[in-house]
Amino acid sequence: MLEPEDLWAILCSGPSTGQPAVYLLNSLRFTHRENFGGCRLETCTRLSTTSNFSLHLSVFVQIKLKALILQFRAYCIKNIMGEMAVSLNELSVFELCAGLAAKNFSAVELAESVTQQIQQNSDLGSIATFDPASYFKQAGEADVRRKAGSSKSLDGIPLILKDNIDTKDLPTTGGTGALAGRSPSKDAPAVTALKRAGAIIPAKAVMHELAFGITSNNYVTGPARNPYDKSKIPGGSSGGTGSAVSSRQFPAGLGTDTGGSVRIPSALCGIFGFRPTVGRYPGYGVIPISKTRDTIGP
Repeated sequence: MLEPEDLWAILCSGPSTGQPAVYLLNSLRFTHRENFGGCRLETCTRLSTTSNFSLHLSVFVQIKLKALILQFRAYCIKNIMGEMAVSLNELSVFELCAGLAAKNFSAVELAESVTQQIQQNSDLGSIATFDPASYFKQAGEADVRRKAGSSKSLDGIPLILKDNIDTKDLPTTGGTGALAGRSPSKDAPAVTALKRAGAIIPAKAVMHELAFGITSNNYVTGPARNPYDKSKIPGGSSGGTGSAVSSRQFPAGLGTDTGGSVRIPSALCGIFGFRPTVGRYPGYGVIPISKTRDTIGP
């Protein structure tokens, strides 16, 4: 069985090239800009080095890949970053759930970290609406449930939603002035399911107006910007969600996809996103473009 040390040895085994080592593992969300043998680990496809060595996923089929990846992430952090603490904003949803369950931090502490990150990245224009008072109230309630032993699977986890997905507690405008201030009478079914699992939804994301475009240059709300280069677009139409997750303002979020509106921002912002099959999740409660093509996606 491969161990984290084995993966580390493989990463450091290639010839020196002076190129940065980029780690894009699931749950491994940072770039270390120093030379580590000219090696790279590509997301969920293959492990490779500049010496043309490749180790395909078939090697991992018989082992617990997810557990190995998480162990490897911890090993990399220890070896690359020393004892420096990892910000809560750098953790995945999986890791946040584990940390909350282990009482390593509270939902209120996570809310403080998220709020600070939002303030520090306000120039990205990712967020259309944010309700910190409601967020802290719900985070406190999540901590009470956890202390009482009645916590839910996503209790205390903050998520950001595209502004065309109905939320009764936050405006849903589709990014257009014609719907400014619109407050739906009830949540979309996908939102109801998330809240039932304990997730907190304190923010809505900027989007391309009415989802008709792939830039998220919105003249009503202002443009969402790419965290890696603020002069560039984050893609669209779910560009605000992509920008907010990529900049670690939120650990995850939802967009909608009709012709690429989840996948394009994910690609341009360097994060994971996918388009579920139409009908896999209820489409009710989403400002529509095409009944045969619209689907909510992470």
